[in-house]
Amino acid sequence: MSQRTIIRIDGERNSEPSKHEVLSRVHSVSLNFRNIAVATSQYPFSVKHRVGEGVKKFTPGDRGLATFELANLYGQQANWENGQGAPTDGVLREYISIPAASVVKIPKDSPQSFSEWSALVCTGVTVWNALYGNMPLRPGQNVLCLGTRGVSITGVILAKAAGATTIIHLVQRREAPDERRLRYHRRNLKSVGMGGNVLVIGFLSQAKEMPDVASLALAKGAVVRGITVGSTQLLEELTRFVAQKGLRLPVEKEFRFTQEEAVKAYEYMASGSHIGKVCIKIVDCMNVACRSGSFL
Repeated sequence: MSQRTIIRIDGERNSEPSKHEVLSRVHSVSLNFRNIAVATSQYPFSVKHRVGEGVKKFTPGDRGLATFELANLYGQQANWENGQGAPTDGVLREYISIPAASVVKIPKDSPQSFSEWSALVCTGVTVWNALYGNMPLRPGQNVLCLGTRGVSITGVILAKAAGATTIIHLVQRREAPDERRLRYHRRNLKSVGMGGNVLVIGFLSQAKEMPDVASLALAKGAVVRGITVGSTQLLEELTRFVAQKGLRLPVEKEFRFTQEEAVKAYEYMASGSHIGKVCIKIVDCMNVACRSGSFL
């Protein structure tokens, strides 16, 4: 880890929520490549514990998910100024107060773990936005996902549950990143069906060379769309879909909420050797009554 990374893990600290906030106890947090980029200066651009007096949709003991971008309730996000973890403080802590309007309730008796639900906040909503944010996915359509990280595997799970034919393409890592990116962009644009979608998600480094996207998209009548996570409305739709379908989310490994384990979690995420999601469990459900109140 970078020597300029500061990690503080203190005892429980919480304050009363304001009128329209909910104070939540965090149970689990899922990591994304974005967390590594922020920590290394490479970023280019639950259950309710208490509720404020003006909050009507939640009561103490409810479980919920806080949206990734607190100000983006619906539609396209307006800017990058309200994302949790950068530039605002993140959720790797025991308690957090957030606007009630930015929280989505989850079923109390769902089979999914807290870590599974936490995987929806960034990765899951990104995939849902890709599949339903513009031209909704239809049963019988083909969905091709690249790689075996959280977004790709989640994409396969959600698309298959929606009745699509799913394909996952393993990424060859012997090539240099720029060479690999250029080859994949060309292949994807050429292989997309007439009127199809090419969805650009995530980043690793700045591309030095790009194919002629305009000509390739025009030849197929295709839409090339960048995905920037998604709104609270999309998170609510996704949460309802996952609950109704009983889907299990791809959590590969969980770490405990200690300084040593948190560093290990970030290092494991940065290594790129994971398949699926990497999470940090704030609360040990073997020692704490998980149904008593917390936030994801």
